[in-house]
Amino acid sequence: MYKIKRLVDKLYSTGGRCPRFTKNGKVWSTLPGLKNHLNMFISPWWDQIDNKYENCIVVEYGVEGYKEDVFDIGKYMEEWLKNKRKERGYTK
Repeated sequence: MYKIKRLVDKLYSTGGRCPRFTKNGKVWSTLPGLKNHLNMFISPWWDQIDNKYENCIVVEYGVEGYKEDVFDIGKYMEEWLKNKRKERGYTK
């Protein structure tokens, strides 16, 4: 299970197109599901990333507790956008 945690105040994303941050937030049951959510905020057509998740990390919860910083969201989004540009033959 996964959550998006904002580092500044330790609150969690509620998901959706306009996420809020709360004490509990939303739980994604799979990493691909969470990444699909993040992909909503990346636009290869306009060459931009919506920074709603700036300074956030993905936290993984399991039987043994939780693991902080599964991956950095900013780096994930930049890499995703870079790959989409390459797929479409953009040189930028």
